[in-house]
Amino acid sequence: MTRLAAGFVATIVVFASGGAAARSLPASRPSSRPRARPTSGRALEIVVPSPSLKHDRAAANQRRDRLVPREVPKDPDWRRRLPAFDVKLAVDVPVAVFGGLMHFGWMISPTLAPPHCNPCDKDDLPGIDRAAAGNYDKGWARATDIMLYSMIGGTFLTVLIEEGLELKNFTHDAIVVFEAMAVANTLTIITALASRRPRPLMYGPEAYDSPNNALSFFSGHVATTTSLTLAAFIAARRRNPGEWWPWLVLGVGLAATAVVGTGRVLAGKHFPTDVIFGAAAGAASGLAVPLLHGDPAEAR
Repeated sequence: MTRLAAGFVATIVVFASGGAAARSLPASRPSSRPRARPTSGRALEIVVPSPSLKHDRAAANQRRDRLVPREVPKDPDWRRRLPAFDVKLAVDVPVAVFGGLMHFGWMISPTLAPPHCNPCDKDDLPGIDRAAAGNYDKGWARATDIMLYSMIGGTFLTVLIEEGLELKNFTHDAIVVFEAMAVANTLTIITALASRRPRPLMYGPEAYDSPNNALSFFSGHVATTTSLTLAAFIAARRRNPGEWWPWLVLGVGLAATAVVGTGRVLAGKHFPTDVIFGAAAGAASGLAVPLLHGDPAEAR
């Protein structure tokens, strides 16, 4: 009995000393080595982190950056430091040159035949044009010519001043504005030479034979001023978003265009339908050409 008690006490002492020794050991740190995961068989499967994890995270960050809108630059004048139109010189310069050369198409008009009638019969006209038949006024003809060339020069001068005399930006935007005008002028030349419509003066006592008097349809003056007005408005609007004065440019340009159109009718150079179709052609060119050019601000 005494031996049994002594053995029991010895066992307790051994276990207690073993626990104390275990507590005195430093705590084990988690290993950074690949962990072994037991499988159903005898072999162990080693789990190793994928080497493409860093690449996957970079791709995820790129996708997130595309979804999050970029911050607008703090500089309030950052938009005005850019041109209104994104111009590709290899394309736009040849188009502008070709459109400019098409203006010389008017030079072949003296070689054409005069109008097919002298004087012409008003009954051949649509009702909207009969009131203008027989009109002839040299003063209005001269005045509308002056207004046309004044608007051409004034438009490009307005663009230059609005650009802050920055020649690089002005060159970009002036090319597009000129293209719009050149396309409108090209449409006018092709249509006038193809239609050969007599001018209103050919329906009155002032009628005289001249190849130029068979180029009534449609009004090149109105097509040109309309295209210039809309192209300049789009340029000013892009560079000055939220400002009021681009709308002033639009209003003044359209008002001047209306005066030019009215003057061409009073001068006996065009019928009202010539003016309407000229405005439509100018609007198509003045809107389509600028809108086909991207906005450099969208790339920021």
